[in-house]
Amino acid sequence: MPRLSEEYVTACLKLADSEKSKLTDSERELHGQSSIKLKSFLNNLCAKDGTRYLELGVYKASTLIAALYGNTKTEAVGIENFKFDFREPQKYMEEGWPNMKSHMYDVIQKYQFVEDINSENIKIIESNFEDVSWSSQAKFDVVFVDLEPVNADTYDDFFKKVFNAFSRQCVVIFSNYSSEEIAPVIEQKVEQYSDRVVTEFKFQRISSGSADAFGYYSGIAIYGFRKKAFAKND
Repeated sequence: MPRLSEEYVTACLKLADSEKSKLTDSERELHGQSSIKLKSFLNNLCAKDGTRYLELGVYKASTLIAALYGNTKTEAVGIENFKFDFREPQKYMEEGWPNMKSHMYDVIQKYQFVEDINSENIKIIESNFEDVSWSSQAKFDVVFVDLEPVNADTYDDFFKKVFNAFSRQCVVIFSNYSSEEIAPVIEQKVEQYSDRVVTEFKFQRISSGSADAFGYYSGIAIYGFRKKAFAKND
């Protein structure tokens, strides 16, 4: 598994701040709850051969495709239950929004014919993330937590369950960090679960709102985690 050092993540972020990456205009313009800077950052971060990328909340696949474009030796798993779409008047549908699902698969299918993406390295799990058997998953180096809606229980489930699929050292990106309500919850949960992970570094990008197309969309917190069991061994 590739080591994503603080220096490497810093360089990826610096490039993304200038909207620099491997992405073409097609990927930069993919519709979704994302921005060019966010997609550029994920693309840069997943560039090392052998990286395993996990996305919780795929929505319309704009960030999933961005993470993989030009990174043909990166593998990705996306988790989506299709139940929440902020564009729909009632937002939540227990059986899932069919248009949201078809849009996501249409985008992924389109990229099956693009040489710069290895579509065999994409796996979609249609499920609530809490119900996935995380201990049976191969370990992930980069995790993008882009779930909606979220509350304290969401992050409890993340650290209790998805933690089992963290690589020894991994980078976790949390969206919604521009929210004055959500950002403190993320920070509190990172501290609460410090018996499981050591924070080796942290970066953040605060956006001007919850859908800033010129910044990092809803804002991101980027954590470099090391699993506690290995904290004293390296």
